[in-house]
Amino acid sequence: MKKFDYNSTPIGEKYNTIFKINKKKVNEYLNLLNKFSQYDFIPNSIFANYNVWNSVLGDPVIGTIHLKQKMNYYKNPEINDVFDVEVTIKNKYKKNEKDYLIFETKFYKNSILYCKSLTTYLWGFV
Repeated sequence: MKKFDYNSTPIGEKYNTIFKINKKKVNEYLNLLNKFSQYDFIPNSIFANYNVWNSVLGDPVIGTIHLKQKMNYYKNPEINDVFDVEVTIKNKYKKNEKDYLIFETKFYKNSILYCKSLTTYLWGFV
């Protein structure tokens, strides 16, 4: 797995990947939520999947803390949807001698935005 290089990655850098929603992924997700009604409704929160970010950015360094995340949902996903995902580094800053990383993730299907999230990490704090 690649590692994200906080210091050399510029603000505005973009990464792209694909996110597929299949029956297996939905079943696993619903089981984690203790929901047993399969496929009646796929929670939009399925977009809040760390595998998407880590597959694009790489694993965060040890001690990185996920501080907050704001999710905006525009359309409901369905089984067998395939999304183009764009991750953009929105900001990096230092506060009280600690590094922060903010990135935006957008999920598109056929150029239609289904979900947008803004995530803040405290980078390598511990």
